Amino acid sequence: MNKGEKHAKHHYLPQCYQRRFSTDKIKIKYFDKDAQALCSKEIADFCQKEYLYYLEQDENPFSLEINYLSEDIEDKLGKLLKEFDVIDGTKDAILFNKDKKKAVAKQIVLQYMRTPKYRDIKYHNETQAYLEHICILLEKMGFYAEELSYYSDKREYHRRRLCDESEINEIVDELIDAHWDLWYTDKEEFYTSDNPVVIIERQDMPVTYSEAIKYFNDIYFPLNPNLLLHIGAKGATSMKRISVQIIGPEKVIGINNIIKNKAPHYIIYNNRYY
Repeated sequence: MNKGEKHAKHHYLPQCYQRRFSTDKIKIKYFDKDAQALCSKEIADFCQKEYLYYLEQDENPFSLEINYLSEDIEDKLGKLLKEFDVIDGTKDAILFNKDKKKAVAKQIVLQYMRTPKYRDIKYHNETQAYLEHICILLEKMGFYAEELSYYSDKREYHRRRLCDESEINEIVDELIDAHWDLWYTDKEEFYTSDNPVVIIERQDMPVTYSEAIKYFNDIYFPLNPNLLLHIGAKGATSMKRISVQIIGPEKVIGINNIIKNKAPHYIIYNNRYY
């Protein structure tokens, strides 16, 4: 596919990630929270929206799906996920330096920010804040606005967020300095969802959904049905290693319940849903 060419299906949950939770690498099984039903769908058609990232431009058309996410970000994600596939709980730690942490942290931040839910909430909040600021300025000038409306291209707004390296790197640095460990299970399975970056936000201050990636207590990121990355707000104990813990069924079920509660629409499972 050529640079800028239209491509209808834009996945906000990368197919390379979905395949980790599929028994045949073709279909995905999930619980639909809205329909309250167990379903299955081909990965090619799951967690995607038509032209979600495409920007209509007369010259040099740009598609985040083709020109950035698929060609660069998702290629790197697939390689990182393969590294985690070999972890089976036989070692109590793995070598994992700061550069590798940075690569994984960037994937986590981009995955959280690329979803439709993040885009819609962030866009709404910033638009409302902008309109409130305009109202305050008008009142100071002696004017009263009964109603204000504001329009901007939501896709262009989303592109700026996803391509803002300074903002992303700032969040990445915070994640790198946090505590990382891997949780492994061979008795149960970890679920994931249409937003696999599950965040428990800080409780000492108001935190919106779109800002939770900055102000977190815990982040859970399932890497495959047997392995989950946990990032805790407390400081890192090592910049060279990540501990690997084997956890029991009760703890896995507890984490899955958090994933189920936080899932926007779909809870993805590999073998059994309870």
